[in-house]
Amino acid sequence: MTTLRILGVVCLLTLARAVAQAEVDVPPAKPSSAMALDATRRQWLAELADPRWDVRQNATRRLLQADDLTDEQMDAMYAAATLPEQRQRLRDIALHHMLRRMQPTFPGKAGDGSLGLKFQPLAADERPETRGAGIGVVATYPGFPAFAYLQPGDVILSVGDRPVTEGLNGKWFPSQVQACPLDQTLPLKVSRGDLILDMRVPVVSRQWLDQAYRTDAALPNQSLALGSPYRQQWRDRVDQLRKLEPRPEPLIVPDSSATEPPAANTLP
Repeated sequence: MTTLRILGVVCLLTLARAVAQAEVDVPPAKPSSAMALDATRRQWLAELADPRWDVRQNATRRLLQADDLTDEQMDAMYAAATLPEQRQRLRDIALHHMLRRMQPTFPGKAGDGSLGLKFQPLAADERPETRGAGIGVVATYPGFPAFAYLQPGDVILSVGDRPVTEGLNGKWFPSQVQACPLDQTLPLKVSRGDLILDMRVPVVSRQWLDQAYRTDAALPNQSLALGSPYRQQWRDRVDQLRKLEPRPEPLIVPDSSATEPPAANTLP
């Protein structure tokens, strides 16, 4: 009887130890990535995979303009993305918001404004389809307002209440931007394909553009490239995002040596 009691106690202790060990070994459940996204952002993520280009562009634009987008939400969308183009667009959005948050505080004075774009004045005879002069958008830079609101190929028709006129030079448009205080938005009328868009674009400091980007002689037309300290931080951020991508299934290659050669009478 005593032996049975001892065996029972030993069994209970062993079971308790196994349960305790199991509780230690089982990792806590991770929250679903969808929990970090509201319905609106889930919709935008789905639209990034839409077969229609204009739908993908509009979803990208809305995510670029979402100043309240957090890194947690960005990670959740990237982990849920299923297409390469979807992930590329999300990386562009992540770079834009990373740089936007890193912008130092500059005095809000007129004369130092920038939208963060490269432009080209266009005379009326260069735009026969509209018969009017404009400011052609050549490039926009992540982290700056133009990247969120404009795109290459856009043509700016007016700044505030001043239309772009003949005889303008490369100094007219920057002077209009610089005249806007840094804490205000600049009204623009923009031609984009068959659309005429009215938008208000925030103005930031030119000092931040000069700090974040540098002229790279190796690039076409000496375009701007991300400065070295920010470039390394971006590489680190890309590494974090790529770890969220699903691992590809292993490719199984059949062993050709195991295949029997055809019989001699079947050869051509």
